[in-house]
Amino acid sequence: MAEYLEYACGSSNSRDSYQAGREAADKAVNQITKFKPTLVVVFASVRHELERALAGVQNITGNVPMVGCSSAGEYCGKLMGGTVTVIMLASPHLEIKVGLGKRVSADYTTAVCEMINSAQAAEFFNSYNELCGDADLNEFTKKPFALFFMPGPEQGKPFYGKEIIDLIRKRTMSSLPLAGGCASAESGWENSYLFCNGKVYTDCIVGVFVKTHLKFGIATVHHYLPKEMKLIVTKSNGQELLELNGRPAADYFADCLGIDFGELTRNVDSYLFSYPFGLKDFTGYYYLVPGMAITPEHGIRCLSTIEEGTVLHIMEPSSEMLLQSAEDFLRKAVLRGKIMNPMAGLVFSSVHRVNSLRELIPLAIQKIYKSINKPFCFTGFCSNGEIGLTGEGVASFFNMSLSGLVFGDELNEAAQIAQKNMELCRELSETAQKNQELYKELSIVHELGNLLNSSLKLGFVINKAVQMVARLMKAEGCILFLYDQENDTVKTVSYFGLAELPKDFDLKNTLAYQALKQEKKLLIKNVSVFPHLCPLLREYIGAESAIISPIIVKKQKIGIIAVYSKQENFYDDKDLEFLHTLANQIGIAVVNADLYERTELLACTDGLTGMYDHTYFLTTLERLLVKAEEKGDPLSLIMVDLDDFKYYNDKYGHTVGDLILKTTAQILRENVRSDDIIARYGGDEFAVILVNAGPKKAARIAERISKHIANEPFNDPETVNVFYITASVGIATYPFDASNSKELIDVADKAMYLTKRTTKAKTSSYLAEFEELEAQLTPSEKALLDTIKLLIQMLDSRDRYTWEHCRQVARYVTLMAEKLGLSKETVSKLKLAGYLHDMGKIHVKPEVLNKPGWLAEHEMETVKLHPVVGANLLSPIKGFREIRDIIYYHHEWFNGKGYPEGLKGEQIPLGSRILAIADGFDAMTSNRPYRKARTFEWAVEELKKQSGCQYDPALVQLFLELLEEEGRATQNRP
Repeated sequence: MAEYLEYACGSSNSRDSYQAGREAADKAVNQITKFKPTLVVVFASVRHELERALAGVQNITGNVPMVGCSSAGEYCGKLMGGTVTVIMLASPHLEIKVGLGKRVSADYTTAVCEMINSAQAAEFFNSYNELCGDADLNEFTKKPFALFFMPGPEQGKPFYGKEIIDLIRKRTMSSLPLAGGCASAESGWENSYLFCNGKVYTDCIVGVFVKTHLKFGIATVHHYLPKEMKLIVTKSNGQELLELNGRPAADYFADCLGIDFGELTRNVDSYLFSYPFGLKDFTGYYYLVPGMAITPEHGIRCLSTIEEGTVLHIMEPSSEMLLQSAEDFLRKAVLRGKIMNPMAGLVFSSVHRVNSLRELIPLAIQKIYKSINKPFCFTGFCSNGEIGLTGEGVASFFNMSLSGLVFGDELNEAAQIAQKNMELCRELSETAQKNQELYKELSIVHELGNLLNSSLKLGFVINKAVQMVARLMKAEGCILFLYDQENDTVKTVSYFGLAELPKDFDLKNTLAYQALKQEKKLLIKNVSVFPHLCPLLREYIGAESAIISPIIVKKQKIGIIAVYSKQENFYDDKDLEFLHTLANQIGIAVVNADLYERTELLACTDGLTGMYDHTYFLTTLERLLVKAEEKGDPLSLIMVDLDDFKYYNDKYGHTVGDLILKTTAQILRENVRSDDIIARYGGDEFAVILVNAGPKKAARIAERISKHIANEPFNDPETVNVFYITASVGIATYPFDASNSKELIDVADKAMYLTKRTTKAKTSSYLAEFEELEAQLTPSEKALLDTIKLLIQMLDSRDRYTWEHCRQVARYVTLMAEKLGLSKETVSKLKLAGYLHDMGKIHVKPEVLNKPGWLAEHEMETVKLHPVVGANLLSPIKGFREIRDIIYYHHEWFNGKGYPEGLKGEQIPLGSRILAIADGFDAMTSNRPYRKARTFEWAVEELKKQSGCQYDPALVQLFLELLEEEGRATQNRP
């Protein structure tokens, strides 16, 4: 029984086209029992009158969105031909948008735009991750993909399959998963047809844009292996291959196969499709590019454009892989989608692959069912070009392949968690509603008893006791005073139901104090009877009646608890006795908690400075972070390290060293707030936890500490002179810089050591570069920026070189942008791009990033993906659009030999060209895992050599002038 998705299919080969469509749709719809149909997909042979066949389908499915195309064979559990096959998806977890773009052969770019607009799917192309930006949880847990049906190649018409998918991939920054295929017919290169909502079209593209909670996986496989020989394209014209290795393409191709040209022309289709060309990408995957025909000039017209200089391989089929490919497709799709319960596969299998495999197809499908070992709906059609994902998960156009989409009858991880939370919330709500009255009566008594008998935290005991006593006594307010018998003073420590009392209020002028001194409990039915002793109750509380009980344990006065009401005669003698009983219990708990805290304080205090020790600091930080998270408050951590302490300790002796540490501790006490936590973190290192303090407040306190330490004189014991010390201070703030205590300590520590390495006697905030930016972002974008900052911290911990490199690159690009006279906003964006340009390296394994030797080819290709990964990570933040593009193209070369797109000259954004020079120069002059830093002079000469090749020559000249200016400025400093 389907849980989340119903997937059904039906097929008919009735001679009457209308009846065939109706029968196929009827078979499918009868399998749908739980949900309303969401999408109908139709594949039909051109033997049928297609308009009538679709009319028959719509007679059953009504207005459900319908897409599909003509085919040279249909899969419906097995391979068939000459049928109308209907596939139906039904699920409340599928959101569908369908679009149509016409006149593909005339202007495929306009056709793609028309398809997007008609589907109202622009959100998928404005970085599809923005779908989750400001949406609710239900929307956030949906994952998007797109399904396309395109026209197949036809005689005499240009074919733009690869160009269309490349265009869509670039517009979505390689982020949107794609699947689909090109329509086909049963012989030659005749017309193929597309279906959209009951109508038949030619020369168009149909797109289905989907957002879903369901798990899905997309994969592509083929069964060809490369021959050893390499063919270099020495001359080409678009899709026409003119020369290979300097000879006419067809002649050279025939020689490679060991046949003469006449044999090739007599069996063109047989040879061209049995031995397609293979184009190897940087991941090692071979794209298949079959030839279509031999031209009069002995050229070969291909299905896709091949540029001059391209290296090709002749591919040949592997019978073993041919049979295995369908099973491999399913395995890859299931793994990519992390699918535990695969339900159905929608496949697009090349016409030429099917022709080669025809007698083995039943065996191949049988292997699929055997590998699944459960009911599985295997559907699809024979295509003339396939759309899917490469091994790196990038959308692409394929030929002669098996591609497709596998659905699981299960929710993705995010949706599962959301659903479980919703179910749990609903269950808890129902339970709470049923037991509300019982809960109110029992929970207070139960919780108070547990509290007074088990808790040893004084503040917790007092606050909770006051709140619970007030609720238990149905009071409008409750106050607890603690008494210091040695000094005969009373202080308010906790209250409920009233505003804060004036600081100058004299608590001795109250009935509560008199009750404690006389050790008597009081029942006050009317406050007006005691006007001279009840100013607290009347003026500040507005009470009309009250009960008061002293708290006394073993003849020791502990305090007073008072409960009041704004009604006269609200309490009686029974209420007073009950309060007195509770007061005795509270007193015992207070004594125990106070004794425990005194003992605990002695155990966790540093003997020299009187500060808390390292262990107490760690446990307290954990506790305060939990509280900060609950309240939504910030929490800052200041790390203070005394500069050159070992030098002073060795020179003047341990007595002076101890004095420095004690004095530093006293300076910290005097310059932080009373509720802040100070600890001796290490030998000469202190830590301060600032409760409810954001970055700016923390910075002010840190600067104050640094200044006072630097101004404190110490006497030289051997002379009459004095000396001064300094401290390096680092700051980190939750939740802006870290999400847990370990990260917070690590970030503050790195900020402190950054100060120590650079200026000393200063304060630094880790990732402070982002503070100004955060004020301009939406809440959802701030959350995404927090994720990016965490990724930067992870990268910094994995690769000690990267973040310092990024800081220096940011400085260089800022200088260049200002020198060019760019706007302040543009300079700011370029600076941020400098900081973030290498964050895509988070996907590279640490052992590759820190490898001491040169990288292997496959390792280098993985590293080359970092501009794409980095740009994708920034895509969800609208304000990062320009920054994202700068990062995406910063490894393009001025001569067009760079990556990932191979742009040339001024096609490359100006920001990317600036960033490339700054990145390259700092990389050359920095130590890397595989080599030591080059000299400044060597790097300058290398920039000149690469001017006009790797770098923009005008910008190189500008950068060299900046370096010269910096050099002169350094020489002129006093």
